[in-house]
Amino acid sequence: MKKGLLMLLLFLLLSSLTLAGCGDDDDDDDPSSGQTNVQTDFEIWAARDAVWPEWAEEEQPAVLDDNFKTMYRTVARSACTSYEGMKTGVKQLRYLVNHYPDEPLRDYVRLAMARYLERLREDHLAYKEIKAIQETGKTSVQWTENRDLYFANYWHTSLIGILSRNGFTDEMEAEIAALDVHAASETGYSPGYFLPTIVRAYYITGMKEKALERIAAMGDDSLYTRKIKKASTTAGIASILFRMGEYEKLLEMTQWMIDKGYAGKDYITNPQSSYQKDQWRSCYRQVEEWRKLAQNGKPPQLSPIMWKTTATLP
Repeated sequence: MKKGLLMLLLFLLLSSLTLAGCGDDDDDDDPSSGQTNVQTDFEIWAARDAVWPEWAEEEQPAVLDDNFKTMYRTVARSACTSYEGMKTGVKQLRYLVNHYPDEPLRDYVRLAMARYLERLREDHLAYKEIKAIQETGKTSVQWTENRDLYFANYWHTSLIGILSRNGFTDEMEAEIAALDVHAASETGYSPGYFLPTIVRAYYITGMKEKALERIAAMGDDSLYTRKIKKASTTAGIASILFRMGEYEKLLEMTQWMIDKGYAGKDYITNPQSSYQKDQWRSCYRQVEEWRKLAQNGKPPQLSPIMWKTTATLP
C-alpha cells in the first residue's frame, strides 16, 4: 500500500513539473517556435556532405585543346542543347576543375558546373559547390584584357533558386537583399536583369504580394543599362504572371512590347547586331503567345520545365 502511494505521489510531482513548463525538450515542437525549427533544418541541410549523383560520379574528359578557355566554351555550348547535354557538361566541367588546379579560370568554370547542377535540380550539391568557391575569397576573374567576370552575378541567382525551392525563406530573402546590393554596384548587372529570378522565388515560396511588388517596378527603364534586357525580363515575367493566374496584369505589363512591334527598333541599339534582333523577336513571340493564352483565360496546363536563369555565362 505504501509503495503504491509513493508511486502515485511521484507521478503527480512529475506531472506538475511538466505543466509548469519544465519540459524543455518539448519546446522545439511548439508551432510558435517554428522559425527556430526552420533555421535548424537549414543548418542540418547545409552541413550535410555533398553527394554526387550516380550519373556524374565518373568524370568525362572534355574536348582537349591548348587553350583552357576554348575547352570551357566548347563544353558550355554543347551543354545548353538539352537535359542530357547538361549532364554531359557537368561531367566534362568536373574534369576541367579537377585536372587544371592552377588555371586562373578554374573557379569560374566550377561556378558554371554548379549552375548546371542547379538547373538539373541537384540543389544540395550545387549549394556546396558554390559555398566552396565563396570560401576561396575569389570574387572575379579576368576574362579578356578589358573585361572582368564577377561571380556574384551568377552565384546569387543560383542560391536564390536553390533556397526558394527548398523552402528556406529567411536565407532566400537574405540572398535577394545581397543581390539587390550587388546589382546597385558598379560591378553588378543592372537590377532589371535579375527581376525574373527574384519574382519566381517569391512566387514559389507563396509570397505573392512581394512578387507583385517587384513586378510593378518592371517598367522602370532606369533598371536596365542595356535596353534590350527589358524585353527578356518582360518575357520571363509574363510566364510567371500566367502561372499565377494574373491574366489582366500579364496583358497590362506586356502591352509596351506590342506597341513597339515585331521590329522593336527603339530597343535594338545596334542595327547591325543580329543577336539583338533575334533576342527582341524571340521575346516578342513569347509575349504574343502568353498574351493569347491569357486572353483566352486558359488555365496553366504546362509540363514541368527547367527554369533558365536570367544571367548567362559567357
